[in-house]
Amino acid sequence: LATHVPLALHATVYDHYEQHQIKVKFRDLSRVRLLDGQPVDIDNAVGAAAIDAVQQAALGGEWRRSQTVAEATLDQLRAEAMANSGRQLPDLNNYLRLQLAPGDDALAAIARFEILPIVERALLIEKPLPPPADVPDYTKAGAITGNVATDRYQRYLDAAPDGIDARYAWLGNNGTGSGVKICDVEYNVNFNHSDINPITLLGPTPDPTQDDNHGTAVMGVVGGKNDGSGVKGIAHGATLYFASADTAQNGYDVAAAIQQCMTVLKPGDVIILEQQIRGPNFVNGQSGCFGCVPVEWNKENYDTIVTAVAKDLVVVEAGANGSQDLDSSDYQSGNGGHYPFQPANDSGALIVGGGRSPYGDWGSPARSAASYSNYGATVDLQGWGGGVVTSGYGDFFPGANPPDTDDKNLWYRRSFAGTSSASPVVAGAVALLQSVYKAENGTAATPAQIKQILRDTGTPQVGTKQIGPLPDLRAAILSVLGSNVLTVPPPVITPGNGTYAMPLQVTIAYGSNMPAGNRNLRYTLDGSEPTADSFLFMPEQGDSLYLNYAVTLKAKAFVSDPQTRRLYESETATAIYLSATPKVATPTL
Repeated sequence: LATHVPLALHATVYDHYEQHQIKVKFRDLSRVRLLDGQPVDIDNAVGAAAIDAVQQAALGGEWRRSQTVAEATLDQLRAEAMANSGRQLPDLNNYLRLQLAPGDDALAAIARFEILPIVERALLIEKPLPPPADVPDYTKAGAITGNVATDRYQRYLDAAPDGIDARYAWLGNNGTGSGVKICDVEYNVNFNHSDINPITLLGPTPDPTQDDNHGTAVMGVVGGKNDGSGVKGIAHGATLYFASADTAQNGYDVAAAIQQCMTVLKPGDVIILEQQIRGPNFVNGQSGCFGCVPVEWNKENYDTIVTAVAKDLVVVEAGANGSQDLDSSDYQSGNGGHYPFQPANDSGALIVGGGRSPYGDWGSPARSAASYSNYGATVDLQGWGGGVVTSGYGDFFPGANPPDTDDKNLWYRRSFAGTSSASPVVAGAVALLQSVYKAENGTAATPAQIKQILRDTGTPQVGTKQIGPLPDLRAAILSVLGSNVLTVPPPVITPGNGTYAMPLQVTIAYGSNMPAGNRNLRYTLDGSEPTADSFLFMPEQGDSLYLNYAVTLKAKAFVSDPQTRRLYESETATAIYLSATPKVATPTL
């Protein structure tokens, strides 16, 4: 039996893999293409005898291309990627699909092909897993209430350490993802949802039997409309695309869908891989995802991801809900010698783990690995793995489960979860950072640069199972702006801390060396941190505060820079006032 077939699956392999089709990858010493339906070595690099052996091994089966992108286009994409990266890359056109002759069997066919010198590997074709069922709702009771999914419920948009601080990114130049394209790879999506920006389909039409709620939830996280109702996508200014991994025309084929994305996306654009596949520890007959792994465990998927990254496309890959340690020995053997989770074999994709949200329960702290999440050295970043409010499903609005209306274009989700929710959170952060980077530098950041910035500036994970930090867009953007960041001194509060007779007159002044620009002071009286929406203090107008009781006064200075269209803020100034004025008891009548 072929070494890349998980040993645990041999007895029931056709429960999970196609019995009557295989894929064959020819070695890149030759360019094997179909001519009149038969494989031909168009460079005559291996000789007629090698091709004859391939024909004999096929036993009269029907050959066809494995890809849906045109042959010449795929050759051009590979050439561009090699020129851009300086690397020798796999020839993706050397993957062919074979429909076996009646009576033939996939495992038997693989055994015949893998002994041929011209063949690099023969592969089983995986059947699609069902879309991941949500893990339990980790949102504490009362943390999300009401029956309309509005922006204030999207707590993953909040500032670090709780969220990714998308709201800060939106305030500045190109902070909405404008100029960046995002292509989601999965089964299906509701192209007509009323709260998602327009989505362009790439390649064949999705299999209509596949449910579209999962894709709709993902697209809501990254591309929900900024229209004052429903949800707001993290990168609501980005351009959205969709490529189906399961089509009526081509069946289940993740690599073909990634290649469709590559035909449209340009350097700096984003691919989201919302898929997972069976690994060596997958349990036959289970209802869950234990043992599922990232799609690059499949060599064709890996080769395609490597090529996309070499074209400077940022690939955000779901880490899968398999509860697997990807550093374990299970992932260092078998699989035809293909070990993508070893750091030396890093594909360049940003693999995303599922982290606990700050509103999670089950005794796990925020930003620790969720029980279902895979983890390991090549898991780069985490996103919220639960409590993600988004579009689709209908359990949040209209609110019934199952929903009480047939109008799917108005459905919203209360708690999208798993690495399914974590990945679009990270992808949205990538798009916003890329948009700012392009505005600041005039060119796109490479995938390696994006990964490094987000890892260096993110909010650190909790626990020992590596899923990486949670992106912090404020810190990431400030690192990109570098010397262009304005330094804002904290305000001066007069008088300072102390015990005073009330009422007390207090003033707040700008600190020394205050930058020019549109500036203002904001304050609170309850000890909370001031924001750009807190009480406004205007020293230019001779403002004063008159305090009648003890308070903790906090103030910040804010400056809007017209060049970067970004709001900068100072450190917080604090004054604690105690009252020396005796309280007068209210007389009892």
